[in-house]
Amino acid sequence: MRNHYRVSIPGLVFVMLMAFGPACSAENTIRLSTAAKAAAAGDTAVGERQYDKALPLLEQALAIYTVEREEILTANVLTSMAQLREGKGEYDAALSAVHNALAIYEKRNATATKEYAQAYQILAKTYSKRQDVANALPAMQRSVAISTKVYGENHMETVIAHSNLATVYLTSGDFANARVHAVKALNLCEQIVEPSQPCIGVTLGQVGSVYSRSGDNTNSLLYYKRALVAMERELGPDHPSLAVGIANVGAGEGNAGNYETAIALTKRGLTLQEKQGKSTLAVANTLNNLAFLYGKMGQHENAVAEIRRAIEIREKIQGKWSAGLAIPINNYASFLAALKQPVQAQEQGRRGLALALANGLLKSQNDSFQTLASIQATPGNQSATVFLRKQAVSTVLKIAQATKLRDRDLGKTFVAEKAAGFRRLIDELIGLDRLPEAQEILALLKGDEYLHFAGERLVSTTIVSFSEFEKPWLHKFREHETRLVAMTGAWSALQRKSTAQTSVEEIQRQAEAEAELAAENLAFMTFFEQMAQAFATKEAQHSSATKESLQRLGEKRQLLERHGGGTVALKFVSGERLHIVLTGDRKQLSRRIDITAEQLQRKITAFRQVLQNPRSDPGPLARELYQLLLAPVAPELAAMKARTLLVSLDGALRYLPMAGLHDGKRYLAQRYSLALISELGNRSLADQVRTTPHLAGFGLTKSVAGFKALPGVQRELSGIAGAGGRGVLRGEILLDEAFTADSLAASLAKGHPFTHLASHFVYKAGHDDASFLLLGDGTRLSIKALQNPRFDFSRTELLTLSACDTAATGVDANGQEVEGVASMLQQRGAKTVLATLWAVDDGSTAAFMPAFYRRLQTSVSKPEALRLAQRDLMHGRFAAGGAKRGAERVGVAGAQPKYKADERNRYAHPYFWAPFVMVSNWR
Repeated sequence: MRNHYRVSIPGLVFVMLMAFGPACSAENTIRLSTAAKAAAAGDTAVGERQYDKALPLLEQALAIYTVEREEILTANVLTSMAQLREGKGEYDAALSAVHNALAIYEKRNATATKEYAQAYQILAKTYSKRQDVANALPAMQRSVAISTKVYGENHMETVIAHSNLATVYLTSGDFANARVHAVKALNLCEQIVEPSQPCIGVTLGQVGSVYSRSGDNTNSLLYYKRALVAMERELGPDHPSLAVGIANVGAGEGNAGNYETAIALTKRGLTLQEKQGKSTLAVANTLNNLAFLYGKMGQHENAVAEIRRAIEIREKIQGKWSAGLAIPINNYASFLAALKQPVQAQEQGRRGLALALANGLLKSQNDSFQTLASIQATPGNQSATVFLRKQAVSTVLKIAQATKLRDRDLGKTFVAEKAAGFRRLIDELIGLDRLPEAQEILALLKGDEYLHFAGERLVSTTIVSFSEFEKPWLHKFREHETRLVAMTGAWSALQRKSTAQTSVEEIQRQAEAEAELAAENLAFMTFFEQMAQAFATKEAQHSSATKESLQRLGEKRQLLERHGGGTVALKFVSGERLHIVLTGDRKQLSRRIDITAEQLQRKITAFRQVLQNPRSDPGPLARELYQLLLAPVAPELAAMKARTLLVSLDGALRYLPMAGLHDGKRYLAQRYSLALISELGNRSLADQVRTTPHLAGFGLTKSVAGFKALPGVQRELSGIAGAGGRGVLRGEILLDEAFTADSLAASLAKGHPFTHLASHFVYKAGHDDASFLLLGDGTRLSIKALQNPRFDFSRTELLTLSACDTAATGVDANGQEVEGVASMLQQRGAKTVLATLWAVDDGSTAAFMPAFYRRLQTSVSKPEALRLAQRDLMHGRFAAGGAKRGAERVGVAGAQPKYKADERNRYAHPYFWAPFVMVSNWR
């Protein structure tokens, strides 16, 4: 915080007192002059962070102003004193001083002054530094309003207020609002002709920090580099303040994998920092970053040396139980583990966890649980590893519930990074043959993805369940956590007091509090040893699943049995390796496939590209993927006489048209009825919902807003529900201008069992506000807008989206939007969703849809109707060549075998019939 306004005020008052001489004695004038000089010198020292020099000067000025009853001047010095205390980390003393200052300003009706605005910024910043977000956020919001009113928008103080507010939002995990105010600060700074501080570089760096904290390393590094260039231009190449900018670029280069460049930059920043002192928190932070980079390079001895220095500095400045030690100590544990020192690694990992628990640091708790689990993961200790990873997942769910992930560009990376912890736990549970629990964790992972996609969390996907053996240990763990939190809180309160305020009794209490913490830490370590031994002893004996997961497994088996023989559930789980979990009415088993998620995604992408070119031969890849995904369980499917497969897909597999896989003789669509099921939308699986068929059809036939015309839509809808009995169903059809958001909402309110939407429908991975249905009047109805209560699908048995297009080409694409759309529609009542995985052919779809609804009028299930309609299309005789619905595709996978079309069966290629997928209720 700057004090240039306050610095001028004592001098100004002195001049005024001299002018009105009779009002004050010469002695008073001298005292006020002395106070003004002391306040000015103290402010300067605070600005230079020379706090020990500033303190007696400010105390001298404060004493004089208080005696002379110069209230406004007293408030000004109290504000400077608050800034000093905040800078020294003495937050209670800082809050006391600034509250007193604000009370004086408000008493004297001086709330529209620059001094009041600055005091409020210090109040908000102190709450933020104290990690008291509940008080910091409203204080920062008011600070922005006051600064804007007092200074106007294009002023440095307003820039700083927005920047500080961005920091608070970032601390709370609200990345969207953090970016709004960081960008606002940057934009305002760029409009200031001659900014009084290097604000462009600083605000660019803050925008980079927003991206960095949310995991978007590409944008983070881009802004960090721009910030460093700006700061070098504003300050010169050797200014100590450049250290932060250099460290940020170094961290960004490290995240990009450019470790040698990152190390060189970090060392340069460290050199600049050490010019101001070799034992500062800034140096400790940089040493931690340097150690992390050495670890990434595999230079773990160097990493250990640097991290030890970082820890020693922090312990000296902040004490052995400060929150700032959690991250470096956890890193230290990881380096020791890499050096094959498991005993020392576990000791440091447990200490890091104790610090994270004691200080309520959720993200550090997750990291510590994962570190300890990885150290623990040795033969005979897998159950203890699972217990730790479960707690890590529980922590991630707490973070997600407390964090706003509505900004798609920022939130997606949070989901991707945390998903790795879920998948490690799933792998380990399956390895222990604890399949019901593995499926439960997968449901939690998909619930977290759904939160990211739809902005809401399902109640059923918020809690990790623990086995009867695990529960007592969890209870003991929570008891230790409660004691650590209470003791650390008491210790921190004593530590926050300044040396000048500390009495002999309080020094004794500090020593006693630290001793109590040390004793509790020892008890915590002992507890960990006992827990590890107990889990190792009981690994083969204790219950392998939680009551909750076993109950869900029983319900699923009853459901499969109730719907008759031949129905089998297949769940594909993509972790470090691919797992297939098969569930029949009497049996459950798993198979592990040695392929990574990245390798599988490449195969799926290549297959989709081939399928979307009807001139390419899909056979080789269709057979390869069948051997990979279905052949491992083919004997079991044959033994169970499977006819209907309920398939749960995960990751990039959600982009795979399962119907197009080939066993060497037939396509999967020719062998099985297929229905996709989702943990998030399967509440309708048990429903028996066959009703009197009546359809509401909506379509777009003309070209709109850059999308091609779809002349086949009118023929498609007429074939389904045409007037005069020409269609296979009764119903109403609304085309083009009659197809609006209002007409769709009104139709849903009427309760038609079947709703059919034939238009361009575009999905964008991770963007529910950019994924949309193109309406007949040319407007775009986003997935986000479809969540409005007026679009009520509760009486919809079947919702058909006959022109979907999933944008599955990005490196981040993992299929969550495919499942997310269907789940969202099912959460809003739709029993079954029929959609497509790419831009389908207009002509073939016009032939396919009437065939599907015709089959649906018989006694067959919905998936069987789909299978039969796909078979009809394979063997039918129709004229191909319609337009595509959805976004156009560009390019096809490299050279592929040519496909020779059968003149009698023009739609035999899977391009025409494989993209149709059915989600959820299959009766």
